[in-house]
Amino acid sequence: MYFCILLLLMQGLQPYSFLFNSVKRFDWLNTIVQARKDLLDIPPREEIKLYFSGFEVGKMTPFHIVSLACLIECIIRSGRRVRIKSDKEITKYLQEELQFEKYWGKNAPSNFVESQNDTVLNLWRFVDDEKEAYTMRIHQYLKRRFFENKDLSAVKESLDEAYYNVSDHANADGNAFSFIKFDEQQGKLYVAVCDFGIGIANSIRRVFTDIDNDAQALCKALEYNITTKSHERNQGMGLGNIKDTCTEDDILGIISNNGWLLAKRENIRNGLHKIDFDGTIIYYELSLNHFEEENILDAFTFTF
Repeated sequence: MYFCILLLLMQGLQPYSFLFNSVKRFDWLNTIVQARKDLLDIPPREEIKLYFSGFEVGKMTPFHIVSLACLIECIIRSGRRVRIKSDKEITKYLQEELQFEKYWGKNAPSNFVESQNDTVLNLWRFVDDEKEAYTMRIHQYLKRRFFENKDLSAVKESLDEAYYNVSDHANADGNAFSFIKFDEQQGKLYVAVCDFGIGIANSIRRVFTDIDNDAQALCKALEYNITTKSHERNQGMGLGNIKDTCTEDDILGIISNNGWLLAKRENIRNGLHKIDFDGTIIYYELSLNHFEEENILDAFTFTF
């Protein structure tokens, strides 16, 4: 903790500050994990400053937004305050377009706030009882706004699977967020879901004790009808359903505990990293232009 504060002072930052200066996933996640650890040594009611520099706001993906949201939620729940310090571009994006303050403001916090950009479906604080209604809302918005004649049922099913993973495996005490963004030019939907729970790798290994490490556990999570029986409603379909929804041009990534996994359909890579991340991040892409057109039957009547 002392070395961290000293380094920040040398960089011109104040104590109890954390610097995000890279959007590389493991660099970003390392800052998240370090902040969570150091939070235990910071006195209550202190102000935590989060600094952002060295990258353009356009480089921030749903992966970065959901993990940042979980960190802010963690700090606020600990009784400490958060201040974001960055250039005008990043500040404007987080405060004006995504409206972060409304999620943790002095008034009753919002679980969802509409973005000022109609291609950003914005941050959603996970609420278990609302997850199916939320996925339906996303499905209907995409059809109404961008894909009136496309069959987008697979989009809803992929979101259901990601959210049921939080319900059934995370034990995150409500510290979970999702973020969805649509790139109209590429015709791609970008989704990320993060929770600060026990981690799906840990959850899998508690049941399947023959699995040697967290990377193997994430591969197990892709199997069909997998279940850890952690919840009486457990869907148990497996995150492989998300993988199969992705086209060959899309990726599915999972980071949990000490494991990582990256899948492009049947091309699956996995491994271990040095960051011990208590929780799970699932991020994936969906190329919606490839989805089939809906078959709409003409109305007819029977005659006898």
